[in-house]
Amino acid sequence: MDEDGDPFENGLLQIGQIQYIEGRRTLSVGGYAASGDSGEFKLLRIVPGRYFLRVSERIRWAQDERAPVRNVKPGEKDMQPYDTYYPGLRDLTGATPIEIRPGQDIKLGDVKLLNAPLVHVRGKVVGDLTQLTGARVVRLRRETAGSAWTLGADIAKDGSFDLANMPTGEFTIAVAGQQPERGEVVYGWTPVLIGENGIEGAVIHAGAAPLSGVVRFESGSQPTPRQMWVRLSEAAGPSPIAVARGLIGTDGSFQIPTVAPGSYFADVIGLPSGMYLKNVEINGQQATDKGFSWTGGDASLQILIGAKAATVTGVVQDSEGRPVAGATVTLVPNTPMPGRPRYYPSVTADQQGRYQITNTPPGQYRVYAWESLTGSAHWDPDFTRLFDSRSERFSLAEGEISTLSPKIITTSYMQETLQKAGRR
Repeated sequence: MDEDGDPFENGLLQIGQIQYIEGRRTLSVGGYAASGDSGEFKLLRIVPGRYFLRVSERIRWAQDERAPVRNVKPGEKDMQPYDTYYPGLRDLTGATPIEIRPGQDIKLGDVKLLNAPLVHVRGKVVGDLTQLTGARVVRLRRETAGSAWTLGADIAKDGSFDLANMPTGEFTIAVAGQQPERGEVVYGWTPVLIGENGIEGAVIHAGAAPLSGVVRFESGSQPTPRQMWVRLSEAAGPSPIAVARGLIGTDGSFQIPTVAPGSYFADVIGLPSGMYLKNVEINGQQATDKGFSWTGGDASLQILIGAKAATVTGVVQDSEGRPVAGATVTLVPNTPMPGRPRYYPSVTADQQGRYQITNTPPGQYRVYAWESLTGSAHWDPDFTRLFDSRSERFSLAEGEISTLSPKIITTSYMQETLQKAGRR
């Protein structure tokens, strides 16, 4: 139903589960449907589990005569249905979970789709516009659960844009386009906080350019040929995401074809056992853990791989000291390191409860053993600190082998703890 209680036709219903992707808590959609002309809906073939339901209006957006947008002026509070979580909230954190058992049919009853003020975000794209053929300004993601973008605005010849039908809240808007060989390419982005009057004068720097460099291996320890990549993650915000990567050649050189202006962390994916990323520099400036700023131009990224990574090994135990098979063992740095996955390794214990974590950088960590863990939830410090009492704190030196026997964090204990903390 709409906010007046009338049937809402062609509403978009999405049912999903909470997942952690790159340490970011989001709603991963597992099924969807559209409401009929009398507002009725049915979602079919849902795998048993715990879900949340999100309802929104199906917006078809294009800035042309075929699908004209509503002309919302700054200052106007034009109201339109927007993301609503069952049983009728704008915020996922307060939504009611839906538990689905095998073969179960669930009748939810009426779901009211709430209204929200929609406004314009107007501004200008700055940079070489000739490289942006086919690109648009898009809502790249929302800084909360539910990250898919659906809205877009054409870029005028002078770089101006008008992104309409935007709700209030925190978003990232980006210049994005499709390239035949690389798929979607992001040329630039900026975070925005949208109030009830919208935004006038937003600026997106879209000076994307190639970034090259060299990976060196300490003490001549060049590994046997294998595929390895340099990966960049955005350094802005509390939950960075991977945005670009480049394949490392046999001589250690690499090039990332399109890097948008911004701040980044660099990492190397696919390192052989016993090695770890030891140092990162750009034009002689240290960038290992603080990251670096990129605006294009003549620059070279230099990465040093250490040959003496630390190792953590041991046996996962239950409360009685017995081995636990199949547990997920994770390390978490004492100081949060968002955007640097090398500090958050994860392995699965074998049938005897034994585990081994290699390629670990020196530092101070906690070790956790989980009966069940969702994706990269252990990257989230607000999540892991709830279970610090079930973890063990320790330090690792370069090349050190540390033996630890963490106690299992059962699924029932985890769910009970999360519920007490108000997290679902």
